[in-house]
Amino acid sequence: MFWEMAISLTLLGVGAAYLYFKNRQSTGRGNYIPPTLPTIPPVVDNPIDIIDDELDPTTFPVDNTPPSTPVWQNLYLIEKVPSYINRATFGVKVIEISQRLAINPNWLMAVMHFESRFNPKAKNPYGSATGLIQFIEGTARDLGTSTAALYNMSAIDQLYYVERYLRQYKPYLRDFVSVYLSVFYPKAIVQNWSYNRAFAQSIADVNPIFVKNGVLTINTIRAELLNRYPLAEMNFNYPV
Repeated sequence: MFWEMAISLTLLGVGAAYLYFKNRQSTGRGNYIPPTLPTIPPVVDNPIDIIDDELDPTTFPVDNTPPSTPVWQNLYLIEKVPSYINRATFGVKVIEISQRLAINPNWLMAVMHFESRFNPKAKNPYGSATGLIQFIEGTARDLGTSTAALYNMSAIDQLYYVERYLRQYKPYLRDFVSVYLSVFYPKAIVQNWSYNRAFAQSIADVNPIFVKNGVLTINTIRAELLNRYPLAEMNFNYPV
């Protein structure tokens, strides 16, 4: 009986020892199991954007506004400037000159087109008038040049003399017709002629396109110019 009890206790002790060491072994480095890597979620047709819009460059708004048009391209008649002239440079200079003269550049564009079609070599076959605004020899000389020199200039270089000529009449350049009169007959604006005052018959005889009902006045000049250039007086917005 004693021996049976002793054997039973021995077996219980061995079993307990076995379980103790088994438990120690399962938590040791010998049976280390690496952590399981996270599972990548499957791709779906309409994924939810969980990134903050303010930080996600793919959700920034796109500016589809077309680039602004260069201001010189808004000039009246700029498309009439001959292709051998750099239109951008010419247009920018016309705008700069007009700003200094405090006039609408469209007035100057229309005057130059009427006088020369923007041709710096345009020459009146009946006199010395030459260039963009038909400088006569005496006028060219007063400006420190000559019609021969003007004839050999580019349109862009000639604009320097256009500004020098018009600058002397700056206080009188109030509208399209006054800019034209500064070239055609400056005495009329300097003396503040009435728009209904008749020009001398000798002037009317050589300028029949401006004569209406046998009379040449500032009003008839203005009417003819606006008939040819109906948009010459449209507003021009200078760049800020």
